[in-house]
Amino acid sequence: HAGVEKFMSQAKASGIDGFILPDVPVEEAEAYLAAASKLGLATVFLASPNSSQARLQKIVKSSSGFLYLVSVFGITGARKSFEDYTLDAIRRVKQAAGDKIPIAVGFGISTPAHARFMIGAGADAVIVGSAIVDRIAKLRGIKRLSELQSFAKSMKKACS
Repeated sequence: HAGVEKFMSQAKASGIDGFILPDVPVEEAEAYLAAASKLGLATVFLASPNSSQARLQKIVKSSSGFLYLVSVFGITGARKSFEDYTLDAIRRVKQAAGDKIPIAVGFGISTPAHARFMIGAGADAVIVGSAIVDRIAKLRGIKRLSELQSFAKSMKKACS
């Protein structure tokens, strides 16, 4: 309601470093990119396993924090395994990005084995959301905190 520039300026003043706007395609992000650049805020765009090379180049050029690669077709949520196309996508996006921007892979990553798989395929980072939300929903009090700490440590170790 406040407008892009005012909102982003207030966000920066509140300590925000950047934004992931999953519903804003890079082709429609001119005002967002201008405001973020002016304020020194990171811009993160999403690529999918079937993003074309031309679109990947636009995403790489417009991303300044990291590039968010969606690991699977469909919706987010814990998975048991990943398809070969995920490996292919990581390699293809990593090649397109070169050294310009780190690649973080998300959607469905819920175990240390998943994290090792993504990092081994060439990802620079993994994004874990649903697995954390699931743990928060199931546990209460100090047990919740302990479980979240343990889970975070196991995921971090898997990325080393």
